[in-house]
Amino acid sequence: MVPNRSNRRAFQLQATRAFTILELLVVMAIIGVLAATLLVAGNAMINTAKTRSTRGILIIVRDAIEEFHEEQTANPTLTRHPAYQARYGVYPPDELEVFTGDGIPYANPPTETRAVGGAVVVPGPDNGVTYGNMLFYTDGLTTQEAAEEHRDLAAMLLAIDMFSESAGMMLDCISSSHRVLGPLDATGNPAQFLNRNPDENETFDPMGDGQIQYIVDDWGVPIAYFAQRDFDPDAPSGATLSTNHPSWNEASTEMIRANMGQPILCSYGPDGQEQLKRVIVTAADSTATLVQDWADDQRINDPLNEDNVYPDQLLKERLRGGAPSP
Repeated sequence: MVPNRSNRRAFQLQATRAFTILELLVVMAIIGVLAATLLVAGNAMINTAKTRSTRGILIIVRDAIEEFHEEQTANPTLTRHPAYQARYGVYPPDELEVFTGDGIPYANPPTETRAVGGAVVVPGPDNGVTYGNMLFYTDGLTTQEAAEEHRDLAAMLLAIDMFSESAGMMLDCISSSHRVLGPLDATGNPAQFLNRNPDENETFDPMGDGQIQYIVDDWGVPIAYFAQRDFDPDAPSGATLSTNHPSWNEASTEMIRANMGQPILCSYGPDGQEQLKRVIVTAADSTATLVQDWADDQRINDPLNEDNVYPDQLLKERLRGGAPSP
């Protein structure tokens, strides 16, 4: 049976319509692939720009630390204490215990005054706060826990603020978007602060006390600072020990030695927010943080740390290379 003209016309319309839909699907697939490619390329370009910006911030901080070092070498104030020099050299500290009633770790005898600069951090270990291992969480913290984390960075910035005006001016070159204040408590006051009038009640005075602050990278994560250089598992029994876990202190000291005695600055890079979540950092087999990675086999080689940002490539290669031969 030969189809009539109207049937042939309907068949042609259906064929044309089906072909047009197929074409549309192909075009949509191509657009999807191109969009995904552009998105990946765009994210890569954004992260490259952020990496460059973050490295610039780390360079400024490194230079400020070196300025502090030069000033303290020429005219010791904070760093004149032998116990301090043994632990940090003439660099800023990476522990807030230096600014508490407990004073400088390893200082001996216990009766000696070790709190520095006529100011202490509130709250500190002497009023109910126990500093645990510094794990740099980015989420899942209470307000007080958030204040206690990143205290490596807080201690360094406090030391520069109190003892080196020129180094502080260098840090002022960092944009306000990369300087964030520490968390607030339920009353709206800083959860932790530098109390410049320790004889008075422990309430924050905005006219005189110093609020804890952090420097963050371009992904909004506080940068990391390591300065310990004197781990001694056989320290005298009368010494004031750091509240950090011994393995943390040991790994930090070994990293500093691998960096020829100089402090280490680091950003955890594009994946920092995800990498430093509590569930990852506290995992039994995690090497998410720099210290945990180093403690694993005395080098930085965990894939999580591959995108870390350092002030210069030489530091990255030193940490990748591992501990120097004895």
